[in-house]
Amino acid sequence: MYIQNNIFKSRCVSCHSGNFASGGLDLSEDFAYENLVNIESNGSTKKRVVPYDSENSYLYLSLEGDEAPQMPPTEKLNIDKINSIVQWIDDGAIE
Repeated sequence: MYIQNNIFKSRCVSCHSGNFASGGLDLSEDFAYENLVNIESNGSTKKRVVPYDSENSYLYLSLEGDEAPQMPPTEKLNIDKINSIVQWIDDGAIE
């Protein structure tokens, strides 16, 4: 999960870390995997990350901003970063 942790570190953990993580989602390096994979998302019936199924993963939907509020809210990730997360999910979301 090295690539994803780098993306999360640079673009997500400023809001999603620590005791007061936005939406209760801590994406800091030690907690990102256990808080994402096969975990129900807050405010949605979808799981945050469904291994092998990016299209049904709330993380992907929020990165695209189509069926969920866009994350990060200030500026969409570039396509290469989104694609690396999609590939990780579609490859089984291995830790």
